Amino acid sequence: MIVGNLIGFVMVFVAAGVCALITKVVGHAESNTLALIFTAPVLIALDLAYRKYRGATLFGRAGGRLFFLPAWLIGSLLGLLGIASLFQR
Repeated sequence: MIVGNLIGFVMVFVAAGVCALITKVVGHAESNTLALIFTAPVLIALDLAYRKYRGATLFGRAGGRLFFLPAWLIGSLLGLLGIASLFQR
C-alpha cells in the first residue's frame, strides 16, 4: 500500500535538509524544537508552490501527500508541535 507520493517524500527530505542546514548555521543542531519550527514553513512553501504550479487546490491530489494528508497540512502540524514544545520548557 502506498501511503504518499514521490513528490511528497521529496518535499519532506528537502525541507528536512534545509532545516538541518539552518539549525547548524544557527548553532542549535541538537534542538528538535527548532528543527520542527524551521521545517514547517519550508514544507508548506514547497507544497503550496508546487500546487500553484500544477493549478491544484489545497486538498487536490496534484500536490505532495504523505499518509493520505497534504504536505502543507503535515507542515502545519509540525509547526504547531514545535511551538507547543517551546511552551513546555
